[in-house]
Amino acid sequence: MEKNTLCFPVVAQDAVNYLIDKYLANSQISCILRLNGKLNKTILQQAVRISLDAEPILGCCFIADDDHPFWELQTNFETSDFFSIIETNNLDQELQRFVGTRNNLSRDCQIKVRLIRTEVDTVCIKVNHACSDAAGLKQYLCLLVSIYNQLLKGLQYVVESKTSVNRGQDQIFNLDYVTNGLNELMKTGVNQSEPTVAFPCKSGEEKEQAFIVKNYPIKKISEYAKANCATVNDVLLTAFIRSIPKVADIQNNTISLYFTVDLRRYLADHKAGSMCNLSAMQVVTLTYDLVESFDETLSRLLMETRRIKRNYPGIKSAYLLEMAHRKLRFKDACVHFQQRRKHISTTGLCIPTLSNVGVITEKSTTFGSLEIVDCYLVGPAAFSPDLGIVTSTFNDTVTFAVNFFQSTMPKVIVEKFLDALCNELQSCISSTES
Repeated sequence: MEKNTLCFPVVAQDAVNYLIDKYLANSQISCILRLNGKLNKTILQQAVRISLDAEPILGCCFIADDDHPFWELQTNFETSDFFSIIETNNLDQELQRFVGTRNNLSRDCQIKVRLIRTEVDTVCIKVNHACSDAAGLKQYLCLLVSIYNQLLKGLQYVVESKTSVNRGQDQIFNLDYVTNGLNELMKTGVNQSEPTVAFPCKSGEEKEQAFIVKNYPIKKISEYAKANCATVNDVLLTAFIRSIPKVADIQNNTISLYFTVDLRRYLADHKAGSMCNLSAMQVVTLTYDLVESFDETLSRLLMETRRIKRNYPGIKSAYLLEMAHRKLRFKDACVHFQQRRKHISTTGLCIPTLSNVGVITEKSTTFGSLEIVDCYLVGPAAFSPDLGIVTSTFNDTVTFAVNFFQSTMPKVIVEKFLDALCNELQSCISSTES
C-alpha cells in the first residue's frame, strides 16, 4: 500500500475500539435503509466518493505502531473498496452477508456502502467503530444524503476541509464546567463493577455471524415513560434488566449492565466537528427481584439513573480511558486486551450492553423524492460470553438489533431474549391501559 504523508492521530476511543475489534468483537456499526423505489446508482457512487473527501478519516488505514498508532490517508482506493451494487431476490441473505463480512482496519477503507437492488433499493452503510460511533454514523448518513441530493439537482457539492478537526475527548474535557464536575467525581474513587450474567453460550471459534431485529411501537413506550416521570431509555433499561434472567444465569442476585452515553451532549450544539468516537460506557447495577412488578423495577432503576444524571454521566469512564491511553504504550494495551479476552472466556460472565442511539430523522434519510420505508442500526457482534443490543427509532418504531456469532451464541437464545424484552414492554403498557 502506498505511503501518504497526511496522517491523523489515533485518539483514546479510536485505540480502544481498535483493540475491541481485534480481541473482543467484530466491531463494525451498520445502518440499513429501505426505500420505496430505486436510486440513481451512478450519483450514489459519486456521493460516496465525495464523502471520503468530506470526512478524510474514512479514507484512512489504521497503522498499529507499538508506541503511537496513527491513521494514514490512502489515495489508491478503488471504487469497489467503498461502494458496491448487488441485485438479488434474497434481501435478507445479502443483508446478513454484508453486515457479517469483517473488514481489515489496516488495509480497508473505513466506510463501505452497498446498494442492494430487488424490486426496490436498500442502502447499507457500514463503518468501523475504530473511527466512529453510532452518532457519527448518523452524521455520515446526513452527509451522504446531502451530497446525493445536491448532485441529483445537477449542482456541485463543495467539500469543506476537515484535516485539522479535533476528534478527541479533549473537546469535552476542555469545557470548564465539565472539568469542575470531573474534579469532584474523581474524589469518589473508582468503583469497578463485576460481571454477574452468564448467557448459555458455547466455547469455540467465533463463526457464522448473524443479526436479528425486532420492532416495537415507540408511542406507547413514550406515554408510559412520561406517566412515570421517566425517559424512554429508563423504560428500555428496565425491560432489558427484567429480560436477562429469562435466558441467563445471574450470580449474587445482581445484574450490572452498560448503557452508552453520547458525550456530544456536553457540547453547545450537541455536535462534533467531524466523524469520531465520542461515546462512553456507563454502568448501572440493580439487585434482581423475581416477583416485583415492572413498575417496581422501574422505580428502583430511576433512583440509580437520576443519581447518574446528576453526576456527569459518562465523564468519569471517558477520563479514565483518556488517562490509560496517555500512559500505556499501545503494545502494552494489546497485551492487556489479550489477557482480558482470556479472563472473560474462562469465567463465562459478562456485563451486557444496551446502546440506544436515538431517533433517525426522516429529513436525514430523504434521497431525492423517494420515501423511506424502514431504517435502523445494527451494532458490533460481540464475542461470547458478551451480548449487546442496539436500539434505534425511526418513524415511530423502535428496532432492537442483536449481532452475534451462531457458533457460540445459539440463535434460539437471542430470539428468546428479544421476545422476552418485547413481552416486558407489553406487560408494562398493558398494566397502564387496564
